[in-house]
Amino acid sequence: MTDFELAIIEEIKATLSEGIYFHNLTEIETYWLVGSMIIGYDLNPRLIDIPEHVKKTAINLYKKYPVKDMEDLANILPHGKLVSLAKLKKEWT
Repeated sequence: MTDFELAIIEEIKATLSEGIYFHNLTEIETYWLVGSMIIGYDLNPRLIDIPEHVKKTAINLYKKYPVKDMEDLANILPHGKLVSLAKLKKEWT
């Protein structure tokens, strides 16, 4: 393999890693934001017409990481670039 081909392969791997990381981070931030709204506005979760597991995950995630905004959230999450909602859920179940 040429140096050029090796460089392209590394670029492909980096692109995949970044894309997966940002996908996972967006999912985590979405659940965290829902949890922050439920708790911050003192809403009764039973009145919100979304699946129970979504409410539970959102509330648990916000309680586990009660930071002021999503930028702070991204900075304190464990697992670095390998973070995922599934990994975080395993920590509190």
